[in-house]
Amino acid sequence: MGNIASKLPNPPNKYRPIPFWSWNERLNEAETRRQIDEMEKAGIGGYFMHARGGLQTPYMQQEWMDNIRAGIEEARERGMGAWAYDENGWPSGFGNGIINGRGEVWQQKYLRYEVVEKNTEGEDGRTIANVTLGDGRILHFYYDVNPFYVDTLDRAVTAAFLEEIYQPYYELFQNDMGRAMPGFFTDEPQVSRNGIPWSLMMIDEYRKTFDEDLVPALPGLFLEVEGYQRTRHRFWWLVQELFVMNFTQQIYDWCEAHGAQLTGHMVLEETLHSQITSNAAVMPHYEFFHMPGMDWLGRSINPITTPLQVASVSHQLGRRQILSETFALTGWNVTFEELKWMFDWQCVRGVTSLCQHLQGYSLRGIRKRDYPPSFFYHEPWWPDFRHFTDMVSRLGMLLAKGDVRYDVLMLHPQQSAWLHYDNEENPGLKELSQSFMAVGQALEAEHVLFHYGDERILRRHGLVEGAKLVVGTQSYSTVVVPPIETLEPSTVALLSAFADGGGQIIWVEQLPTMVNAEPSEALKALTAHGKRVDLTDLNAALASLRVVSIATADGVEIAPITYTKRCVGDFNDQGAAVIYFFANADTEHDYAARIRMQGGSAVRIVLEDGTLEPITWHTEGDQLVIEHTFPRRGSLCVAVFTSAAAAPSAEKAKPLQALPADLFAGKWQLELLDPNSLTLDYCDIWFDGELIAEHESVSVVQGRALALGRPVEIKLRYQVQVAEGFTPPGDLWLVVEQPEKLRVSINDKAISQREEGFYRDSAFRKLNISGLLQPGVNEIVLETRFEQSAKVYENLKRAQVFEAEKNKLTYDSEIEASYLVGNFAVATPGNFERLKLNAWRYTGDLVLAPLPESAEITDLTIQGLPFFNGKVRLTKTVNLAANELAARAFCYSEQRAQITKLCVNGQSVKTWLWRPYCADVSAYLKEGENSFSITLTSGLRNLLGPHHLEQGESYVVHPGLFFKEPNIWGYSAWNEGYCVMPFGLELEPQP
Repeated sequence: MGNIASKLPNPPNKYRPIPFWSWNERLNEAETRRQIDEMEKAGIGGYFMHARGGLQTPYMQQEWMDNIRAGIEEARERGMGAWAYDENGWPSGFGNGIINGRGEVWQQKYLRYEVVEKNTEGEDGRTIANVTLGDGRILHFYYDVNPFYVDTLDRAVTAAFLEEIYQPYYELFQNDMGRAMPGFFTDEPQVSRNGIPWSLMMIDEYRKTFDEDLVPALPGLFLEVEGYQRTRHRFWWLVQELFVMNFTQQIYDWCEAHGAQLTGHMVLEETLHSQITSNAAVMPHYEFFHMPGMDWLGRSINPITTPLQVASVSHQLGRRQILSETFALTGWNVTFEELKWMFDWQCVRGVTSLCQHLQGYSLRGIRKRDYPPSFFYHEPWWPDFRHFTDMVSRLGMLLAKGDVRYDVLMLHPQQSAWLHYDNEENPGLKELSQSFMAVGQALEAEHVLFHYGDERILRRHGLVEGAKLVVGTQSYSTVVVPPIETLEPSTVALLSAFADGGGQIIWVEQLPTMVNAEPSEALKALTAHGKRVDLTDLNAALASLRVVSIATADGVEIAPITYTKRCVGDFNDQGAAVIYFFANADTEHDYAARIRMQGGSAVRIVLEDGTLEPITWHTEGDQLVIEHTFPRRGSLCVAVFTSAAAAPSAEKAKPLQALPADLFAGKWQLELLDPNSLTLDYCDIWFDGELIAEHESVSVVQGRALALGRPVEIKLRYQVQVAEGFTPPGDLWLVVEQPEKLRVSINDKAISQREEGFYRDSAFRKLNISGLLQPGVNEIVLETRFEQSAKVYENLKRAQVFEAEKNKLTYDSEIEASYLVGNFAVATPGNFERLKLNAWRYTGDLVLAPLPESAEITDLTIQGLPFFNGKVRLTKTVNLAANELAARAFCYSEQRAQITKLCVNGQSVKTWLWRPYCADVSAYLKEGENSFSITLTSGLRNLLGPHHLEQGESYVVHPGLFFKEPNIWGYSAWNEGYCVMPFGLELEPQP
C-alpha cells in the first residue's frame, strides 16, 4: 500500500476533485466519453452528473440513462467516480416537478398572517386560524403555497422523491452503486426561503411533541406577545427535527440500505439569520451525510462559520472527507492564485475535497453565463490545469487521512437565534450574530483550533469522561460559550458534569438564563463554574489555550495566517508525523513569521510536486521553531516529527539577487500562439423586416423577441472596421453558435457556411471568411427565425415564481454574440479609463489592424489584444557580464495572467500559477546574450465578459451582469464602453 508520502506525487482518485459536470445540452454518448477522457488527463477523480439549465435530453428517460451508463462505464474503467446528482436543477427534492405536481398537499407552504376586522375563513381554504390578541386585534393566520417546490418537513414527500429519483438509478446500476457510481449529491434542500415555513402536519406534530396546541401561540412567531420566546424555540426546534429526520436522515438511511454514499450541502449556511427559515439549523444535517459538504460563492473569503460548521460535525462523527462546492461566480478572470487562496482558506477550516463549480458540457447560449467560470476544455489554460488539481489533491489527501484532535469546543448559539426571529432581521438577532462571529474570530486570531458544538449533536453524541467533554471522536478540555440566551436541558446536564469533572468553561459576556427558552434557576449553579470574560478581554483570555504560535519577530500573533493540523501514523519511512498546514489570507501583505510548536524536527511538503524538501528549523527548549516568509495568499505545509534526527534542518539558503527590472524594460518580441479575437456584440436589429434598433447590444434581442410571444424573423447587422491598407492574413473565421439556423452574408454577399471545427467550445463553430473583409467598414449580417415552443413560454412564467423552474430552464432558440478570430490586432484609437479591481474601460472604435511585432510586457490588452484569449510568447535578449551570472533570480511583482512560463536560453525554468513570483536562473545564464522567453496564458474573460457593467469588473459574476435590459436572469447598470482586464506582467520585483 505504501505510506502517505509515497502517494503524494500522484494521489489516488479518491482525493481528487469531483466537479459539477453540468449536463446542459443535448447529450451524446461519444461526447460524454470524450469529456471524461479530458477530465482524467487533467487529474480529476470523478464527476457529479448534474442536470442543469439548457438540458435538451429528457431527464431520467432512456437517452439520459444511456449517458449515465456511459459515465459509469468510463468511471469503472478509469478508476473514477461517476456520482449522480439527484435533481433537475436545484433545490433538490421536487423530482423534476413530479412530486410537487401531485398537488397542494405535497407543495411548499409559508405561514402568513394579516390583521382583520372580524374572524374570517378566506376563500381559498388556506386559513389556519383566527387568533384574538389581548388588545382585541384579530390575526388571521393562513398559508401561501409555492406550487413549484415541496414540503420537506413531510416524510411522505421525501419517500416519494426517493422512489422517483433514487430508486431508478439503483434498479439500473445497482452493481456499480457504491463503487463506480459512489452515490448521490443532494443540493440545497430547504424548508423555506420566503419567510416562516408551514406544513399541513405542523399542528399535529406540535401537539404530539409538546402536548399543547400551537394555534393560540402562533402570534408569538411574529410578535413579542407573552411567551413568544418559548413559542419560537418550540416551533423552530420542531422544524429542525422534522427536516432532519424526514428529509436528510431518510435519504441517508436509504443510501445506507442500498450501498450508496450521500454528499451535498444545505442552503444559506453562512449566518445565524440565514439558516433559520431555510433549515432552522444546518449543523444537525451533517450527521446524515457520508461526505458532508458546503457551498462557497464568489471571489472572497469569510465568514468562517460555513466551513467550521460542517467540519466540526464531520470531525466529531469521524467523517474523513468534507466537500466544498466552490468557485461559482468567481468570473472568467479568476486566477489560480485566487482559487488557491480561497481553497487554502477553506482547508485550514476543515475542507478536504474540491467540487469545482462547474464544468459545462456546453457553453452555448445562456450556458456561458451560468455563474462562471467553467473549468473545462474550453479554457486556454486547460492543458495546465493538472498543476492545480494535483496540488489540491495532495493537500486534501493529507487532511483526510490524518486524525483530528482539537481541544476546544465553542457552543453554537443557533437556538438562541430562534428566539429573536420574527420573520425579519432585527437588532437582537444582529447583535447575537455579531458576538458569535467575534468570538470565533478571536479564537482564530489567537491561533486556537476549535470546533463548534451544535446542541442536537451534543444531545445525541456528547458525554463526559473525567475532565473531558467527548463528542464522538473528539475530546475537549475547554468549552467556550459565546453570548447565548438559552440552552437545551441536555446541554446543561452535559456542561454541569463537565464542570464538576474539572473541565474549563469560558463564558463570554452574556450568560444564559433560560432552558428551552424558559427562565431557569438551575443555570445559576452551572454559570458559577468557569471564567467569565468580556469580548474586549477575550484575546488575552484565550492566549493560554494556544499551542502553536504564528508570530512576528516581536512576538505579535499574525491573525491573517491560520492553520490546521493532522496526526498521521505512517507518514514516511520515519513513521508518525503531525501535518501542519498554514495559510495566509491577506491579499496585500507578506509576513515573515516565526512558527513555534511541539516537535523535534520538520520537513516541508511541497504541494506543487509532492516532494519532501528540507526546511530550516531550530529548537528553543522543547519548542520547534520554523521561520518562514508567507507571500500574500501564500501557504506552507510541513510534517513535524518527534525525533530531531528524523529530518535534518536545511542550511539557510544563500540570498539571490533579482535581475534589475530595467534590463527587461521596453519592448519584447511578441508572438501569438493562439489567434486573436474580437467580440461582436453591438448591431442593428430588425424584427420581421422592421428596423427596431440601431447600434444596440445583442443582449437585448432575445428578451425583446420573447416578449412578443410568437416566432420572429430576426436580422442582425454588425459593422466591422478594417484599417486602411490591411487585409487579415491567413485564415479568418467568423465564430457563431448553431450556424445551421443562420443565414450569413458579408458585404451583401451570402457566404458558404461550411464549418471548420470549433473555437474553444464545441458550440462555437468556425466559418471561414478569409479574404472577405476589406479595408473600411464591413457589414456582417446574420438572419434567423427565432421561435420557442409553448412549453418554453410556460416555463418562463413559472421561472419568475421560484428558482427551481429557472434553474432547469431550456430555450429552443437563443441569440448570442459572435466573434472574429484570426491574425489581426484590434486597434483602439479611443480612450482607456482605469476602473476598480484593476480593470480597464475602453470607449471608442475597434479597428482590425496588423499585429505588432513587439510590445511592452506590462499589459498586452491595451496594445491590440483587448479581447484576446489564449497564449502569447514574449522574448527579449539581455546582455550579462561574467559577474552578473551567479546567485541571480528573475522576479516580478504582479501576474495579470492565469499562467506564466519562463524559459531562459531555450531551457524551461519555471511555471507560475501563484506567488512567490521568483525563480533562481543562475544555472541557465551565460556571459553575453541571454534569451528570456515568457509564455502567458489567459482565461476567457476578455472574450466573454461581462463587458458592459457600469461598475466594471465583478467578483460575484451571475447571469444578470451580462444583460442590458430586465429579464428573468436580471440585469445591471450598463455602460456601452468595453470593460476588459489587463494581460501581462508587472516586472518591478518585490522588495
